[in-house]
Amino acid sequence: MNELLELRKLFNRNKIRQLEILGHPIHPDAPPSRFQVMYKALVDGEVQTDEQAAALFGLNTKDRAFRRFKLEFRRRLYTTLLFLDTDNAEVFNATQKASFYCWRRTALMETLWQRRCYENARLVAEEMIEVALKYDQVTVVMEISKLLKRYYSQYHPNREKYKHYLEMNERYTTFWLAENKARMCYEQMVMPFVKSKSSQLNVADLGESFLKELRPLAEICDTQIFLVAYYSVEIMVNMIRFDWEKALESCNDSEKKLMKKGDVSNRVLNIIWGNKAICLIMLREYELAVQVVNQKLDTAIKGSTPWFKAQELMIIARIKSEKYELAWEGLNSFYNAPQFINAPNTIKESWQIFYAFLTLLYLKGELKLNEYEQKQVKTFRLSRFLNEVPVNSKDKKGLNITITIIQVLFALLEGDFEKIEVRVDGIRKYQSRYFRDEPGYYRTNIFIKIIAQLNPAKFRKDLFRKKTLRFFDQMMNTPPSFSQERHEIEVIPYEKLYSWIIDWLE
Repeated sequence: MNELLELRKLFNRNKIRQLEILGHPIHPDAPPSRFQVMYKALVDGEVQTDEQAAALFGLNTKDRAFRRFKLEFRRRLYTTLLFLDTDNAEVFNATQKASFYCWRRTALMETLWQRRCYENARLVAEEMIEVALKYDQVTVVMEISKLLKRYYSQYHPNREKYKHYLEMNERYTTFWLAENKARMCYEQMVMPFVKSKSSQLNVADLGESFLKELRPLAEICDTQIFLVAYYSVEIMVNMIRFDWEKALESCNDSEKKLMKKGDVSNRVLNIIWGNKAICLIMLREYELAVQVVNQKLDTAIKGSTPWFKAQELMIIARIKSEKYELAWEGLNSFYNAPQFINAPNTIKESWQIFYAFLTLLYLKGELKLNEYEQKQVKTFRLSRFLNEVPVNSKDKKGLNITITIIQVLFALLEGDFEKIEVRVDGIRKYQSRYFRDEPGYYRTNIFIKIIAQLNPAKFRKDLFRKKTLRFFDQMMNTPPSFSQERHEIEVIPYEKLYSWIIDWLE
């Protein structure tokens, strides 16, 4: 069913009805076709699963009739894609519109050529080549120039035009190879982070070797796709190494070069601005980070993944700058978006983590809420929270660290020292297994050592302070902006959490 839910976002019901691809009644009083019933239910959000879709027609998901219907329905939706009106769609910029135009015309051009309508194929090719060149449609230009050089060689020989399209084909083949190389490098860089948010510093070494291969290509290719992939690799290398200043410089360079080309997609800009905001947060430039995030929010579609990611960054910046009421407002905006219910689990889990920390801030008296919001916060339950963060709980070198710290803090707040004793024993093993020789977690490693002293100190304030003093000094000598840490792990500075622990001890 996921494939149909994906397609639902692309279609306009009036356009479907106008094209009559889904079928139409024989006369006005006739009931709508099954395809129309299914489409309306899909668009209106009444159907989310195969079981719900089958129930519309009194069928079972295992029925052969339902499987055949679903297959035919999907085929009709695919056909409709060719007729979608992208020219008047506000969500597409000029480059995206040009891409849709070129690929549709390329399909027409190839069909005409294969059917031996050579003159018509040439006309279509020459009509769209200017658009393809202007908007860096490299693969399309390759196909056009390949067809036209063949046309002016075999069917209407013209030495000058043949040479022109031959050179164009060779040049854009070089561009295509550069784009393909840059994309491959980026894909191999990003793959290890799909399921884990740990630092994985070895990936930076791989990225550096990729950059050595890509830099000569950057001298001859400046297409949008190449620039995006090239700078994505460069930014990732610097961010994995926690070199926030260099990463920020890479973000600024990429934004400057892409903006010069014009009509950069919002999706690309959102990625750059997101990375830029992270760098500014880690450099403690919180207000500048907020400005960048606002740019991201202005261009992202509300409820889309980039929009949720922007909200995450806004909340982190507000919490780190101790503007907790603004962080709470962002948290509510995050949760109250209608699309939140269908958001990826990782996004929902980020909300849960922020909610847990803001609950702690309220209970410490550092977050002011109205009467209704106070009742809302008091419903927080640690057991429910832990059940709602299953993905990050498995990421032992990622946000599971943050989740573990939250558990200890709530247990301390409740004075449940027995639970803490068990947790601290687990934390010692956790540190030994995952962080003893792991680079990239310096401050977190120190804070785990601090927490591990709770049991030996027997939860006595004076003894705990004595046992942790040297660790605390180490942590104070390495502020977050100079730390090799990921921005979302230390949501609230560890110095503040340390002061809370002191307050809660006897």
